[in-house]
Amino acid sequence: MSFTRTETQRTTQNSRRAGDQELPTATARRTTTNSTGSAPARSSAGNRPPNPPSGPSGPPGPPNPDPDDNDDGDGNGNGNGDSDSNDHDDDDHDLRGDLANAIAALANSVARPRTQHSKVREPDQFDGSDSRKLRSFLVQCQLNFNDRVTAFASDKAKVNYVLSFLKGTALDWFEPALLRIQEGGFPPAWFDNYSAFVSELRTNFGPHDPVGDAEADIEALRMRDTQRITKYIVEFNRLSSQLEWNNSALCHQYYKGLPSRIKDDISRVGKPKTFVEMRKLSQSIDARYWERRSEVSRESSSHQKSEASSSKSNPDKKKASSSHSSSSKPSAKSSSSNSNPKQKSTQSSSSSNLSTKLTKDGKITDRERQRRMDNNLCLYCGGSGHNAKDCHKASNAKARAAKASKPEGKSDSSDTSKKS
Repeated sequence: MSFTRTETQRTTQNSRRAGDQELPTATARRTTTNSTGSAPARSSAGNRPPNPPSGPSGPPGPPNPDPDDNDDGDGNGNGNGDSDSNDHDDDDHDLRGDLANAIAALANSVARPRTQHSKVREPDQFDGSDSRKLRSFLVQCQLNFNDRVTAFASDKAKVNYVLSFLKGTALDWFEPALLRIQEGGFPPAWFDNYSAFVSELRTNFGPHDPVGDAEADIEALRMRDTQRITKYIVEFNRLSSQLEWNNSALCHQYYKGLPSRIKDDISRVGKPKTFVEMRKLSQSIDARYWERRSEVSRESSSHQKSEASSSKSNPDKKKASSSHSSSSKPSAKSSSSNSNPKQKSTQSSSSSNLSTKLTKDGKITDRERQRRMDNNLCLYCGGSGHNAKDCHKASNAKARAAKASKPEGKSDSSDTSKKS
């Protein structure tokens, strides 16, 4: 009875193994089933040979049951197939382990993406010559700090970065302390404290009275009539950010700096009570103004183009207009020549003066001669400071008279030879 039960269990196990589809990882650990239906040999068992027959001449006895297959853990050899289930569990465990390792290897083989940073422009170098540029310089440095938080996690990294963009007098101020640190000296307080470093910069290279300077600049700020309002607002906000003015003071000062073309439109609708409303209203008025300027420019250009096209299509009209303009030129000249009464009066007065000083034959009168002698004037031209002998007008007149009386056809060389 025990033999039949053992044989039945062994047959059931063999059929179960033959029907199962083996995993690739377990194939190397198993062998093929023999033709007689005996139990497959295991690689772990060292390819154990089949059981010998029960006797020399008798029929083969029942196969010797495999203790590994029938043992249920209690050592009695009465297993119920648990060892086969353990084999499948081991195979599944190996498969899952191989899959996990493959996934981990794939994850490690994929390149880790590089961290992307926005391209923030580096600050302009600061030399300390213009105290008004320190504020914008520090703002540019702060933008780089915000873009690379990890690189500038410490105050010492920030201080080194700002120092690298100093030059001229500003760098010379920190040079002795940096050299002492290099030689092993004690570092100053601002070396690893960014707030103390900024305070050192502002104390030595910033405005002496930033609030007072901002007040003076904002009171003198004016928007030009040909300027757009955006630039005025930016400058006004920059200066007002340094002041502690209330809303009414800002609104009053902002309105004061606007041009007349914007003030005129504000007067039609009334002044806003807040600075924000005043700014929005002025922006709207300025935008409409420049929009209208653009419309007028386009209309004038289109009108000129239409006139040019019409003149090309009507050449007779163009000729008529040109002839009209040419005919009007002489009249303009004549009118310009006749419309100079001051010159006429000057000429008439000079001629009347000469008539009182000269006789009919062109000589000066005795009265005029006496007047010139009394006043020590030139008897020829009536000028002061010289006499008739040295008068250049008299010499010029004599030269002209001599040239006019010279006979025609004779050269100057013949005259000079005759004189000699």
